[in-house]
Amino acid sequence: MKSLPIELRTRALTCLLECDPAAKVRMVLELATHHRDGDWSVDADVALTAPAGIPGRPLKPDLVPPLQVGRRSMATNEGRAMLVHALAHIEFNAIKIRFTY
Repeated sequence: MKSLPIELRTRALTCLLECDPAAKVRMVLELATHHRDGDWSVDADVALTAPAGIPGRPLKPDLVPPLQVGRRSMATNEGRAMLVHALAHIEFNAIKIRFTY
């Protein structure tokens, strides 16, 4: 017997709230599979509320000194991805600080 399709928005919110990075990756990959296979729905009657703690983050993230991260050339996709990732963290923290005070 085939199961009911997942409710896309609810499952995406669950992924976003997950604090464990490995679990979050597994959940997002599973969500992507459901999406690709068309095994999803959107229930307009489901009212989503954004709880505190979005996005879910590890309680104590592993901090790595900048010199241990390594350098990447901006001429590569990996180097550009690292730059965008770093900028996303900078902007996120700026927004977080702005709305905390």
